[in-house]
Amino acid sequence: MKKVIQLYNQIEEKFLVYTFLFMIIIVFTQVVLRLVGHANSWSEELARYIYIWECWAGVSFCQRHHEHIRITLVLDRLPGALKKINEIIVILLCIAVAAIMAYLGFEMVHYLIRIGTGSPYMGIPNWIIYAAMPVGCIAYILRLLIDGCYLITGKEEAI
Repeated sequence: MKKVIQLYNQIEEKFLVYTFLFMIIIVFTQVVLRLVGHANSWSEELARYIYIWECWAGVSFCQRHHEHIRITLVLDRLPGALKKINEIIVILLCIAVAAIMAYLGFEMVHYLIRIGTGSPYMGIPNWIIYAAMPVGCIAYILRLLIDGCYLITGKEEAI
């Protein structure tokens, strides 16, 4: 199981790093082209869509490093067992919210596939852009499940 999680971590990291580098190259090229008077419109659109995918993938990445904003005033004062129970409840609530968002995201993607709309300049099907939300939510749910397993078994640091 540890090897599967490590592979998942590597895929997630490589996706975020390479898409970020690609986005930087696109934006830099667009700036240079504007300076010489040969601006194109598709690069801004592509950079925006890459950024959307990075944001949704970043939700899972932040969970892995426990970097989501939290108010821990009460949690820090709880004894070990209550703290663990509270963390499990928080994980379950986050899974529920992410599952609802993933479901609604898939509904939106299904709708966009049916109507067949595309992006204005590049003609990318809109469902590809909107698929970032349910894919990101599922990745977040997987990360929450991993954290929950670590929290319950105590084999890895989960908090």
